[in-house]
Amino acid sequence: MVGGDNPGPRRRATELLASDSKGIGYLLKERMADVGDFVDACQRVAAGGTVLDPEVVARHLVVSDGAVETHISSIFSKLVLASTDTEHRRVLAVLQYLQHS
Repeated sequence: MVGGDNPGPRRRATELLASDSKGIGYLLKERMADVGDFVDACQRVAAGGTVLDPEVVARHLVVSDGAVETHISSIFSKLVLASTDTEHRRVLAVLQYLQHS
């Protein structure tokens, strides 16, 4: 799990994502301060998943946070993944991808 808001950790996160590593997470410091979000992210990373802060993606792509969230919501809609309190739509999206690849 890499966290931060300066260029050093960002470079390291980019290197990790470019590799074939499993269990990668990159969150901004303020997202790591939320215990629930942090624990959830750690559990996903420990299970071999990837966790990326939407704001980090937005900065890297030079788009707004809202644009990233809009695209993510659009993907969930196309996959017919409704929001629930018991299931993570991002995990379900990955499972659908793996079933079809």
